[in-house]
Amino acid sequence: MAGGGVGGGGGDAPPPCSGGVRARGGGGAGTSGRGRGPGPGWRLARLALMGVLGALGALGALGAVAGAGTGAGAGAGAGAGAGAGAGADGWPKHIPRVIHQAGKRDPLRCNDPKIRVFRAVPTGSNDPDPHDAWCGSEMHYFARSWLLKNKAASGWKREFYDDERALKFVRTRAPEYLAAYEALWDPVLRADFFRYIVVLKEGGAYSDPGTMCHRPLATDVEADDRMVVGLEHVMESFEAASAGRDRSPRPIQVLQWTFIAEREHPALLEVCDQVAAAILADRPAAGTEAPPGPGPAFSARARDVGSAVAAMELTGPGPFTDTVLHHLQHHAHGIHILPQHKWGLPSGHEFAHAATVLRAFRSPGDPPTGTTGAPRAAGAFGVTGAPGAAGAPEAAHLHPADWDPLYSK
Repeated sequence: MAGGGVGGGGGDAPPPCSGGVRARGGGGAGTSGRGRGPGPGWRLARLALMGVLGALGALGALGAVAGAGTGAGAGAGAGAGAGAGAGADGWPKHIPRVIHQAGKRDPLRCNDPKIRVFRAVPTGSNDPDPHDAWCGSEMHYFARSWLLKNKAASGWKREFYDDERALKFVRTRAPEYLAAYEALWDPVLRADFFRYIVVLKEGGAYSDPGTMCHRPLATDVEADDRMVVGLEHVMESFEAASAGRDRSPRPIQVLQWTFIAEREHPALLEVCDQVAAAILADRPAAGTEAPPGPGPAFSARARDVGSAVAAMELTGPGPFTDTVLHHLQHHAHGIHILPQHKWGLPSGHEFAHAATVLRAFRSPGDPPTGTTGAPRAAGAFGVTGAPGAAGAPEAAHLHPADWDPLYSK
């Protein structure tokens, strides 16, 4: 989620599969008839996906299933269609080659004199504040990885949105969502909502600043894909998802710190519409002059499950997962769900060398390195990477000191 991505997350071990779930043929799913919580629609989607996973046996055959629809065995017609709709690297021509990122400030522009953020206490130095997490070496390392692995020579570009630019984008490109966006009281929630809006209107890829690109994005995308997402975890029950330190809104959860979609994809349109409706329905009473803040429904939910899970259910992986699985269940064309080890592993995981996208151990807003049980900064619930348990020190770096995948082959 915010500033960074989604919190929660089940175990880090990747599922034993090499492919992903794909939806082929048919039209797009409808946009009505589902609640935001674990209602009948979610249960049906969960049963449908679990049925697929179980029938294929430990996910091992998913790669073959995915390949069957796009490989040579699918027939000359399918092969010709894929070739006509993709670039030389297989990237779909209907999805722009742009990487959207958003946050407090761009880690790659911290030394730009026009936007440089100086030290809070003047010291005579023109260098950025070394204590600003957004301008640290780790954040620069992660941000640069997206440009190194997705070359400008291949048509790629990166767009970064700070708070001011994001608000301007919503005002000019998505005014239908402006009232809901401005009603959000926390930058975490705005960051969640904005990622859906910007990809809905522009198309391309979104990834949190606290993620690293280990391989080109084209590695995981095929010519007829219209939306590509990754599994965050698969748990056995809602009880398992709600227990322990890393609580999550869904037992089968689609991560939303990285995703790819074409412009105006119906799943993203439904996510934006549902999130906006939920926000506006929970606003304080009309006529009050109070600044934006949690509504009664959010406040009640936060008391029950905690503010982090309540936030994930309002704007985070809760509605995103529900909608993606709903569309997948109804055979929406071109949705590709990648296994956890593609986009869902932390940068220090033992299988990180096989991943395309890696998430950080921590993100800006998390407790400083070495703190023990320190609370998160205000507005920092739900960012990429879970906070350390009480009494346990945080990881010292965003990436392992003895491993540099950025320059690996």
